[in-house]
Amino acid sequence: MADYNKAFNHLTTKEITTVSNSYATEVKIDSLKCWQSLSLHGFSEKELFYLFKNLYCVEIWQQIRADQIDDQITAQLLFKAALEGHLNVLIKELQTQFELPATGVMCSFTLNLINHIDNNDFKDWLSWGLVYQETIDAKNDKLLPQFRTQTGLTHSILNKEGLCGYKH
Repeated sequence: MADYNKAFNHLTTKEITTVSNSYATEVKIDSLKCWQSLSLHGFSEKELFYLFKNLYCVEIWQQIRADQIDDQITAQLLFKAALEGHLNVLIKELQTQFELPATGVMCSFTLNLINHIDNNDFKDWLSWGLVYQETIDAKNDKLLPQFRTQTGLTHSILNKEGLCGYKH
């Protein structure tokens, strides 16, 4: 069974390294939107690390039922996907491929499937799925500011400019 402390310690390395024939399960936690948002509200790095390790990430680990996943690397990849906001999309795709109800939630059937399909093939699929989702995120991060400038859209739903961020 997968171990949370191993996953968290591996996941949150400050320097991301990739070795050939391995899976990139690392993520810089200070690049996560949740971390950045809390940082803007005055939390110190030490406070943020404590909150992430002992509350936020524990909750995510439990929601994805990672302690019931047989393979540590598979659990780490799913954990990374959850932290980056991609788990729902990847789980739905997996469920669709295996004709399970496509809920995007780690149900007992999905967990059983993950523990019984070819582990290396699944890790490859999951790893490439993460690369794809991260590529979309990177493109959006580049395109959204330009789009907002061209369309007059802002970050807020309701602000002094008007409803839904549209300038009138």
